[in-house]
Amino acid sequence: MRTLILFLLLLLVVVCPGYGADSALGQYDSRQPILVSSDRLEADDALHKVSFLGDVVARQGTLVIYAQQLSLLYEPGSRQVREVQARKDVRIVHGAIVATAGEADFFNNEGRIVLRGAPRVHQGANFVEGDEITVLLNESRSVVSSQEGSRVNAIFHPKGETP
Repeated sequence: MRTLILFLLLLLVVVCPGYGADSALGQYDSRQPILVSSDRLEADDALHKVSFLGDVVARQGTLVIYAQQLSLLYEPGSRQVREVQARKDVRIVHGAIVATAGEADFFNNEGRIVLRGAPRVHQGANFVEGDEITVLLNESRSVVSSQEGSRVNAIFHPKGETP
């Protein structure tokens, strides 16, 4: 879970570069304890999966992830998290940076995060949105894509300028 929180923070920094990224990283402390609350927890060792269900709130320091479902899929034996799946009403908040989507998947081994379901990342008046936002953490790049008939949208205000 600690890995998930760190990578989701990096997602926000990569997608909205230059707009408070330094201050966001400065406020984040991965050594903080991770607190997860939900209506229910289901663990299935045979499937190598732990699921938090119903009004999930995962908090580490000032970073908070909200979703209706959050599942951790782990490697047998080592319990190393290989994939994290957040579903339904996903919202990630860190200070002024907010990411929303219908679902988010983090693939630990690939260093890849995929947001789908009307994903949008914004900080103040700046935002980027599309049909899918993919962040490739190992390459320090992101791709915002749209399907045929829709468009990628972004608004970036000059630093210090807001409408």
